[in-house]
Amino acid sequence: MKKIMGNRSLSLEMIGHSVNDIPTPALIVDLFALKDNITVMQELVSGYGKALRPHVKTHKCSAVANLQMNAGAVGVTC
Repeated sequence: MKKIMGNRSLSLEMIGHSVNDIPTPALIVDLFALKDNITVMQELVSGYGKALRPHVKTHKCSAVANLQMNAGAVGVTC
């Protein structure tokens, strides 16, 4: 599976390679930790009966914003 990013392509074949082999700029995250952090934050805010609208300035990534929305965020702030 390949994802085309401008004139660069990133693929699952990059998993296990040296970080020096990854074309930059590239967002590299621990997906398990990211999803866990999103879940913890959403549960905390929901536990207080409030709505979460995270600011995307931190990650600047629509895929992460979608994870936040799927976890229960009511939107994102730009």
